[in-house]
Amino acid sequence: MRILLSAGLLVLCAAPASGQRKPRELGTMAFMVNTVSPGVVLLSWPPVQKAVAYELERCAGSGLTTCIMKTNPRITSAQPLQVQDTLPTGGTYLYRVTAFASNQLPIAQNQVGYQYTPPPTAVLMPPPTGTITPIPAGPAQLTADSAVLGSIQLSWTPVPNAIGFHVIRSNSGGETNHESGPTGLDAYGNLLTAMTDGPIDFRWTYSYQVTARFKSGTGETQSAPSPLASAKSIPFVQVSGLTYTMVPSTRSPGYLYVTVRWNAVPDVLTYQVWDETMALLASGTSTAYTAQEVPTHRTLTVCVGAVYPFNVAQHKTAPCIQITT
Repeated sequence: MRILLSAGLLVLCAAPASGQRKPRELGTMAFMVNTVSPGVVLLSWPPVQKAVAYELERCAGSGLTTCIMKTNPRITSAQPLQVQDTLPTGGTYLYRVTAFASNQLPIAQNQVGYQYTPPPTAVLMPPPTGTITPIPAGPAQLTADSAVLGSIQLSWTPVPNAIGFHVIRSNSGGETNHESGPTGLDAYGNLLTAMTDGPIDFRWTYSYQVTARFKSGTGETQSAPSPLASAKSIPFVQVSGLTYTMVPSTRSPGYLYVTVRWNAVPDVLTYQVWDETMALLASGTSTAYTAQEVPTHRTLTVCVGAVYPFNVAQHKTAPCIQITT
C-alpha cells in the first residue's frame, strides 16, 4: 500500500458564467490516512475552528469522481474525529473530508489519494510450524493538555514489552504526520510515557498519536497507533499593572531613584525590561526594576514583557509606562 497524493486541497470547478457569484473558497485542514491492515485504513483529522460537523467521502472509478461512500449522518464535533474504513477491492481511491459550520455551509476541506494492492492469491501450503505474530496494539489511552503557555504535555498508558515510543504530530495549520525521535528510558531506568511538546504556535490545534517500539529479529517493529488526542496552547498572558515611584538619590543631589513595579504573571520564566530605544535594561524574575541616578526634568519610557519557557515572548503587546522626573 502507498500514498499516491500528498495531503492538499484540490478544487475543480468551471469558470462562473457571467452574472454568477464566484464559488466560496474553502480553507484547508489537516487529514491523515494510516494503514491498519491490508485493505483497512484509519482516517483521522484534528478539529477545525468553528466547525460543528464533518463529512467523509471515499471516491473511486475513472477520474476518481464516483463517490460511493459518504458518512450519513455527519460526524459531529463532539464525536471522535476518526473513521476506520474497509476497502472493497484493490485500486486507487480518493478520500475527502469536509468541515461544516453551524449554518451547514462547508468551511474547510482536504483530500488524500490512497492505493490498495491486495495480497496475492493464497496458495495452499502445509500448515506453518511457527506462530504468526499480529501487529501489536499501541497505547490504549493518550491525553494532551496545555498547562504551560507555548507547550503541550502528553501522557499515555504503558505497553507491555515496549522499549520506547514514537510520537506523531499534526496541526490545523497544515503540518501532517511529523514524527518525533524515539523516546526510551529516564535517568532511573523507567520507560518514559510522557513528553512535553514545545514551543508550539498559539494559532493552531495540535493532534497526536503514539506508537510503541519493540525489539525484533531484524531490529525494531512498531505498534498500531494510539487513539488521537488534540490540544491547543493556553492563551498568552502579558505583564500588566505598571506603576512607578521616585525618591531622591542619597549619593547625587539633583538625581532620583526611579522604581517601576508590575503584577506577577503565573508560570513566567523571566521578565525583560527595556527603554524606548529597545535597549535591554534588565532581565530576571523580580517584579520591580530600579533605575538609579536618573536626572530630574527628564522624560523616559520603560516597557516590561513576560517571557515563558522555550523563550516564548510577545514584545509587541508588552505594556510601557512614560515617566517624567
